[in-house]
Amino acid sequence: MTRITRETGNESIQEIEIFDVDLSEADKASFRSAPEQFAKGFLEGEGFTVNRVVVERRLQGGDGTDTDPGFCDRPLKLVHAKVGSLASTWIWMCPHPI
Repeated sequence: MTRITRETGNESIQEIEIFDVDLSEADKASFRSAPEQFAKGFLEGEGFTVNRVVVERRLQGGDGTDTDPGFCDRPLKLVHAKVGSLASTWIWMCPHPI
């Protein structure tokens, strides 16, 4: 896990955590069928508090195949905002190659 802390007067962006999440094929299928519900259940099952879930649009929908434009062929990035009005907000995204 990588942790980034930013010192600022804006409380809502002071602290985030970034995770890599490598889902099994079964988890990917569950994720794609109901992204927000899967994400919340997955995180709460790991003992995390979840106030809200944000899922990148291209991870939603599709048919779950490798040729589907919404398929992520690398581990997902999971960003966790920990402070202020964004506390326990979890943002799921597929990282773009550099």
